[in-house]
Amino acid sequence: MYPDQFISSLFRLFDWTMGTSSALRNKRVAISGARGAFGAALKKELESDGVSVIAALQYKVDFDDESVSTGGIRTLANTDILILAHGLRYGDVMKANYETSRRLVEVFAQTRKSRISRRPTELPEVWYTGSESEMHPSWGNESLAAYSASKRRFLPFAKSLYESETVVYRHIVLAAFSSKMGPAMVSADWAAKCTMWWIRRGFKYVPVTYTGIAYVHFFKFLFGIKAEANGLRFGTEKEVEVEDCVTT
Repeated sequence: MYPDQFISSLFRLFDWTMGTSSALRNKRVAISGARGAFGAALKKELESDGVSVIAALQYKVDFDDESVSTGGIRTLANTDILILAHGLRYGDVMKANYETSRRLVEVFAQTRKSRISRRPTELPEVWYTGSESEMHPSWGNESLAAYSASKRRFLPFAKSLYESETVVYRHIVLAAFSSKMGPAMVSADWAAKCTMWWIRRGFKYVPVTYTGIAYVHFFKFLFGIKAEANGLRFGTEKEVEVEDCVTT
C-alpha cells in the first residue's frame, strides 16, 4: 500500500471515513469546461487537494466539434486525470455532450504517456459529468429531451470505461445547480464539494444529488446499461508519439 494514500492497508473503513481512499496530490489534471460554474468550482477543490498541474482544455482552442488541436493533444499526453466538465443545455447538444467528450477520451487513450513513478501500475483516470436527466423522462420538454438523449448516448461508452481494467472511470451524476443557465436549490460550489467527498473515498459512481434520483440511477447504470463491445483500452506500456495521433 502507499503511505501517502491510505491510513489503513487492512481495513478500508478508515480510509472511507477519512476520505483518504483516492490520492490526488501531485497528479496532472486536464479539465474541459473549467470556466463554467461547476468546472471552476471543481478546479478550486482540486487545488486544495494538492494537484500539481491543472490544465484547462478550451473549446475552439484545444478542441472543437470535429477535432483536437496539436496543443490539446500535447496536454492530454501529459495528463493523469481527464475531467470532462464541458457541455451544452441548448443548441447542438449531441456534439457538445457526447461527440467531443468521446473524442477527448479517445485521444487521451492514444497519447497519454506514463511518467516515471514509484507506482508502476497506477492507472489514468477519466471523470465525466453526467446528469440526473439520464434517468428521468423529459416531461414533454423538447430541449430537455434533446439534452437527455445526448447524455444517454454517452452511457454505453461510459459503461465500457467503467468496466475497463486499463483506466479508472468516474461517472459523476449531477442534480441541477445554480449557474448562468438558471437558479437551483444548490450552488456549483456545493456540487463540487459533494463530488470530491465521494471521490476522496474511492467511489467510481458519484451521485451528486438532493433529489435522490442519482441513487436510483446507480442500479440502472450498473445493471441496465450495456457496455460497448470491444471497449476502448488505454495503453499501459507502449507510448504513442503525439505527432502520430489521429484526431478526427
